[in-house]
Amino acid sequence: MVMSGDRSAGLPERWRLGPSEVVAVVGAGGKSSLLEALARAYEAEGAHVVLTTTTKVRPPGPGGRPLVVAETIEGLVEALAAAAGGGPFSPLVGRRVSSQGKLQGLPSEWIPVLRDLPGVTAVLVEADGSLGRPLKAPAAWEPVLPSGVSLVAGVAGLEAQGVPLDDEHVHRPELLAALLGREVGAILPPASLLDALERGYAEAVPAGACFLAYLNKADLAPPAAALRAAAARAPFEVWAGALGSPGDPRWWPPDAGGSVECLRPADLRPAAVILAAGLARRMGGDKVLAPLGQGTVLGRVVGAALAGGACAEVLVVAGEDAGRVAASLRREVPGGGFRVVRNAEAASGMASSLRVGVGAVARARDIVVLLGDQPFVTAATIGRLLGARALHLRAAAVGLRVDGRVRPPLVLHRSLLPQVLELQGDQGARPLLRRYASAVVGVEAVGREAFDIDEPADLERARQMEERGE
Repeated sequence: MVMSGDRSAGLPERWRLGPSEVVAVVGAGGKSSLLEALARAYEAEGAHVVLTTTTKVRPPGPGGRPLVVAETIEGLVEALAAAAGGGPFSPLVGRRVSSQGKLQGLPSEWIPVLRDLPGVTAVLVEADGSLGRPLKAPAAWEPVLPSGVSLVAGVAGLEAQGVPLDDEHVHRPELLAALLGREVGAILPPASLLDALERGYAEAVPAGACFLAYLNKADLAPPAAALRAAAARAPFEVWAGALGSPGDPRWWPPDAGGSVECLRPADLRPAAVILAAGLARRMGGDKVLAPLGQGTVLGRVVGAALAGGACAEVLVVAGEDAGRVAASLRREVPGGGFRVVRNAEAASGMASSLRVGVGAVARARDIVVLLGDQPFVTAATIGRLLGARALHLRAAAVGLRVDGRVRPPLVLHRSLLPQVLELQGDQGARPLLRRYASAVVGVEAVGREAFDIDEPADLERARQMEERGE
């Protein structure tokens, strides 16, 4: 894990950003500076990113980033390819520059197309406006989050600590007053910065996306003790730092971590999603609730996921028989600690179960994908995968390697969750493992832990192995 004091690490490393991130920056007090800092840090890694907006921003000035505009997504893709000239570069893109001199942003549905372009590591999106104030409350139509967003970074300027809740210091003070339950003109206590980000933005983050808070200009107004205490209790990751502005002497250099501090680290425990909604056609009957040893096939998998508290939550995705599955598991695992969710579209394939599982996770985080018909997966198996994950926090996935191929159980990086929600058919996460093959880590399977049950003969063999204690 990268500690906040490691100045050699840039933001992508500190924030454990994965492949094909779509980062939407919202709030006030340093959004453009944060986007530029992220872009420069990616470039220092040799990566290619695309910067854009879903609202309106100032176009780059002389000597700034390349600007690429087009009125259609097809035209934009062609223009990007032509402007790149065969080499990586990180431009600012939009539809057009208006007569008022503002770059007009992209439709939300264009963003995943940019994300999926070859060579693009991340799409960085300014998804909010603030008229230069250090704090704001969003209007009903804000923020304009793009399709496929994987991380929402809420920004507030620390100079808003202890200022009046008025037009001079806050964009839409009357909305923020209502949000915080205060009067317009009242003095904003330091903890209000986090309250504004949580109530204005964190609660609106879509399924599959993660939220973190970034408090800017710590060099001018260090976080007060009350704000630090509030950050320690926050339900999301909180960072504070000083980015300055491009061209400013305080600007964060692209090859260093800069003055950035983690006030509230993330809970890095993954969620476990156990897929148990298959129709078991080859089995010709019940499979996951079939007796095995002292319990059932599925009960053993659930027990492994619950053991030791390595997973923040455990979800079982079942089909039409979800009620029966839940009742069986309650008898077998009396301590609970799991949830059963129903997939009404189980017949459409495994991708639908992955979508249901990811959509039901309480907060976007890494996902341990387990199959309900792998009864010899143990807590030790999951522990080995999570141990490898801790060494490769930015890998697309970590999974069991069987005969040279990585397969479940596997740990998917949080950044891939929006793409999981786009999957179709019966391949599960296999298309993502192929797409990000160079960023997939394999852990060699040991003994019988990769064994799965597809046919009656497999179940009989599993029972024989169990009896022999293999």
